[in-house]
Amino acid sequence: MIPRKIFETLTNNYVYIYIRGIEKEFSGKIISLDDSDILKIEDKNNNIINVAISDIAVITERR
Repeated sequence: MIPRKIFETLTNNYVYIYIRGIEKEFSGKIISLDDSDILKIEDKNNNIINVAISDIAVITERR
C-alpha cells in the first residue's frame, strides 16, 4: 500500500493513478484525502471520483 503521506503531499496537484485490476490510467487533480482513506480526484470534466487508497497501485505526478 502507498503511504498516506504521499497522497497528502500531492493534494492540489495533478496526478495519474492506476487502480488494481483496471488496465486504464486515470488522471486528475487530488482534491482531498479524508480520515477513512478515501481519495477525491477531480478529472478534466469536473467529475469527482472517490477511490480508496488501498486500491491504488501506482500514482505519478503530472508535469
